[in-house]
This record gives sequence, structure tokens and C-alpha cells, in this order.
Amino acid sequence: MPSDPTSAHWYDVEAFKRLVYSHIGHYRHEDGDDLPLRTFVRQFKGLSATKKAKAVCEYFPQIRMLSDFEDAPDGEQKIAGLLEMMKTYSDPPSAGTLGFVGKEHFRERFEDYYGEVLRFDYKKTTGELHTGMPYVVEFAIAELPWEAQEGALFTAVNYSPTFGDPLEDVRFRVDEISGDGIEEFLEDGFVSPEYDNVEDPEPPNIAVAFHIITPAPLFLDQGKTRLVGFTDELEGPAIGKAMFSKIKPYYKEGKRRARGQRSKERSEQRASTDKEMSLKDATAAVLEEAWRHTTGNGQLPVGARRLFYAVRSRIPALTANRFNRDHGYKYFSQTLLPEYQAQRVQEGEAPLAGVYYDPRGKLHEPHGGRSVDLGTREVEAYEFPSYVFNKLLYVEKRGQFPLLKAARIMERYDMGIVTGEGFSTVAARMLVQTAQKDEKYQIFVLHDADYPGYNIVRTLREETARMPGHSVELYDLGLTVGQVIQKGKEPEEYERSSAIPSKLEPLLSPVEREWFIGEHISGKRYKSERFELDDLTAPETIAHIEDRLKELGVEPKVIPPEDVLAVRRRQIYRAEVGGWVDEIIAEMLATDELKTKMAKEFEERFKLQGARAWIETEFAQRDDAKSWRDALKRTLQRAYGAKHKRGLKEAVREYVQKRLEDDEDEGD
Repeated sequence: MPSDPTSAHWYDVEAFKRLVYSHIGHYRHEDGDDLPLRTFVRQFKGLSATKKAKAVCEYFPQIRMLSDFEDAPDGEQKIAGLLEMMKTYSDPPSAGTLGFVGKEHFRERFEDYYGEVLRFDYKKTTGELHTGMPYVVEFAIAELPWEAQEGALFTAVNYSPTFGDPLEDVRFRVDEISGDGIEEFLEDGFVSPEYDNVEDPEPPNIAVAFHIITPAPLFLDQGKTRLVGFTDELEGPAIGKAMFSKIKPYYKEGKRRARGQRSKERSEQRASTDKEMSLKDATAAVLEEAWRHTTGNGQLPVGARRLFYAVRSRIPALTANRFNRDHGYKYFSQTLLPEYQAQRVQEGEAPLAGVYYDPRGKLHEPHGGRSVDLGTREVEAYEFPSYVFNKLLYVEKRGQFPLLKAARIMERYDMGIVTGEGFSTVAARMLVQTAQKDEKYQIFVLHDADYPGYNIVRTLREETARMPGHSVELYDLGLTVGQVIQKGKEPEEYERSSAIPSKLEPLLSPVEREWFIGEHISGKRYKSERFELDDLTAPETIAHIEDRLKELGVEPKVIPPEDVLAVRRRQIYRAEVGGWVDEIIAEMLATDELKTKMAKEFEERFKLQGARAWIETEFAQRDDAKSWRDALKRTLQRAYGAKHKRGLKEAVREYVQKRLEDDEDEGD
């Protein structure tokens, strides 16, 4: 648990340095406490006893507080020495210390989320990384009825969900199958929830949970998803063997279906002599035009998935071949697109610019703020920053974020962005509920014009079985069916086998029912229609968002109320004055006393009572993407450069000369 002590054995020198310096940074810049060394040491497992902590600290007589490491000339060497002594005086914990979620919990959650579970199995395995760190892996797999919601792969590290495969760089292998990362390994085993095995004509509906518990995990990406330390040689085979022990029955069934499918295809091939352009050649033929269309001829970046939709819509003009409904995007993004880009380089052309792959979803704060993972514990611990943003935009597709970032939507509207991946999570609903009820934020939603998109709005707005009593006032940006029709766009036809939620159907208009419910084919299969955000070009998407925000009455940018601004403007002003003073006397003298004296002396000349008007002028005439803080600072900087720099410099010089004279008198 977060309240349990960590262990010195779970850190290498670099990780331990980051920990120590983060404590020091919290003290220096965020008004945190400067911890005594002994207090810091006693926080670790096996070192809470006074005698042990004292024995460790005696090796560092010159270090009383953690901040002393920063001031010491050999501070980093001393930190490394501290870690070594802490390991010497404590025993390394085993994997059993890490705990686990457990088989029954996973089964209950699958049943709670999906309803009936046809088959369920679970495997827990433990081991030790080559770095010496222990780990626990939990693997749960469930087969679901086809009428249930489509299965998914749920991944987590240390009891918190991740937005992707934490071991995507590890090659798992057993005698029968292998794959790079969890998703590819599952696909090879005929149990991927995300992509069907191309050989399998009737794949099962599968849900999988994969949970890693390991101390002090290190990540390769800012989204804290891809773990470091797990290798192809050691952990890959061990974890692969554990997973395959539960996959094996599905694998055997899938192989039987694949053999039957191959026999059928051979018969069909013998009956046909027509030669069609391959999917690869057709993709290469339309890719550049699709890129020009989606980027506005290179004006804005484009996600690989958006590019895929544009390519897919152009393929029928060239060939009868089609991308597979389930794994077509993977084939395009991981094979065809990289090969096409490499071919352009080989031929002396630049690759298509601005193409990005889907990032991981989370809460993104504007104005250089944090990006926060949306696990329930992270949301419970999250505190909205004061007077930074006053709106949240929930985006169904996480791949939309680079586009929104490039258009500076967050900064221009003082808006935090929550990127999701389909169905809204409990954590996301908790976040928007807190934002509106406690913080009075406006909540906006951007989604596809299909029934899952509409259902995201419903579940974010209304109570559900998992969140009774939940209620939030939302502003729906769309896409709605009416908006798609108004834009003159043509919907995409597709076959639907999943059921429309019973609580959503009564909320649909006649034309929406016609699109989403569609025409019955047979059994549970329906021919339905939809239109996805990714089918809009990048400029169209931004224009749609901005038009809808204006129509719905988006609140103005953040400026604190007068009583808060009176305090904050002085804080910002003093910080700016302090910076200017540092520049002037960097080679002479630098003291807090001097900064305070100069700030008081010049405060009246800067006329801070006009701060609100300055901020509004900066927004209106110069840059509406700034925060009120940046607008105030920029105005102060202009006033300093135009009117007050010489006077401040002279005042500083007089102070320094007098201080030096006083020092000389005291010396006499």
C-alpha cells in the first residue's frame, strides 16, 4: 500500500538520487519540509528502529538535513554512500512483500463489467529481475458471450492501470508461440481482445487482465507505461510460460479453426483466376493523397489512425481487397506505413511529416502543467491547481490529443484535456464530478457519431450501476448525427453484433435510431451506420471544436477574483522584481533583504492596481493563449524595460555601496 514503507534495496543509485533531490526540490520550490536525515532514513523498511537509523547517519556527520546534500561539494557521492549503508543495515524484502490482487477479485470485476463469463482462468507467478528486484505477475483471462460488450486488454503496474502494454518491448516465447509484447503474444495464441488472429475465422470474445507488481518501477515514456528492466532472455520466457499455461486451450481451438479456414480459402482461390491489386500496393498508391487531405496539406499533424481511415476510404477505388475489420489498423500502422516511409527515404524523398502514433490517455493540464494518469487512486489524490484552468474537455479518442495540443486548445481556453480510449472509466467520471461540483468547472465532451460515443456522454452525465448517484452537467461538442448531416458527410456502413445499451436507446432521435440500430440482417447482426472523429480532417476537427465552444457559451479565460488577484499580483510582481535584481547584482551582492527593499520601494511606481486591465489587454491585443499569470508578467517586464530599469539599477547600486561601506566600518 502507499502507506507501507519502501526498501532501500528497491533503488539503484540513480533512482535514489532522484528520490533525494525530489524531496529537496519540494522543500526549495514548493514550501515543503526539509527532512532531517534520520527521519528520511527511518521511512525505509528495516530501518525504522532508532538504533539502525542512528548507525547509518553516523557515517555522514556533516549531513543533518536532506538539503545539505545539495550544498555539499561531493553531495552525489554521499547520496550513493547513504544508499549503500542503508542496504547494509537492512535485509532485502521478498516478492511476498509486494502483495497481489487475487483470482476472485479479477473474476468478480469481469462479471461486474461484462455480465456472464463463459470461461475464466488465472495465473500468478513470481520472480526476480536481473537487477535483483522482485516481481509478481498476475494474468487473468475470460471468454465472454458474443452478445456481451466487446472484450478488452486491461494492463496495470503496481495496482494502477496503464494506457498500454507495459512490456511491449519484451519478447515472450514458448515452444508453440511467441510475440513482442503482451498484445502480440495473445494474438499469436488466438486470444487477443484487441486484434483477431488473421488465420482465425471465428475468434472468441476475450477479456484479459495483466498486472505487474515490482518495486520502484522505471519507465521509458512520459505516459509511465513502458517498463524498463524486463528482458527477452530471462523474464520473457518465464512470464510467457505462465501466460501460455492458461492460453493453451484457446490456442488449440484456434489452430483447428485456422486449418479449416485455410482449406476453404484454397478452394476459393482455385475457383477464381482474377488478379487484384494487393492491399500493400493500393495503400502506397493513395497514402500521400490521404496524408494531404487529413493534414490540410501539411498544416497540422495527423495520427496514424486518422490517416488509416483516410486510406481505407480510398482503397475501394483501386482494389476489391479490404483491410480486416479487427486487425487492419495494426497491419497498416505497424507494417504498411513504416515500410512506405522507409521507401520514401530510400528513394531520396522526405517521409510524410507530422505523422504520429496514438499517445496514451490521461489528464493534461494547460500552461506547462502536469500530465496525470487516470487511475482511481490517482484521481482521489489529485488536487486541481488554483486559478490555472476552469474547464475540462473529455475526448473519446486519445489520438486526438497531439492535434489539440498543436492547435493550443488548452492554453487558449484555459482547459484541461482528458484523453480516453472508448468507454468512460470510473476514474474519469470521478474526475469530472469533482471538477464540476467542487471546482465549478465547465465539462465538455468530444466523441464519435456512433452509439458508443453517445453512450460515453450518457455515462459521464448520469448515474450507472458502478457509480450510483453520479450526476454531472455536460456540454456535448459532438459529433452528433445532426452535425454530420449538416456538414454534408457520408456515414460509414458496418455490421454490428453488440447490443445498444437499453438506457441509451430511449434517448435517441428517430434519425439516430435509424443510424445506430440499423437494419436487421440475421441473428444478432445488424447493418448500422456511424461517422468517426478520425474521418474529419485536422482543420475540420479544430474548427468544429471552436465553433461548438462558442455556441455553447464557453467561459472566459481564468483571472482570479479581486481578493485573490490582489495577493497573487503582488507575489508575481515580487518574483519578477527579484529576478531583475539578481541579474543586476549577480557579480556584486545578492540578498533577500535587498529584494524585499527594492520591491517595496518600486511597488507604487508599477501601479499594480491596474493588473486586471493589463491582463485583459494582453489577452485581447497580443496573445489570448497566455495564462493570466504570463500576461501579468509580460506587462511588468515591458514596464520595467521602458520606465524603471535605470532607476532600479541606481537604487541597487546605492544599496550595495552603502552595504559595503557599512561592512568596512564594522571591520575597522
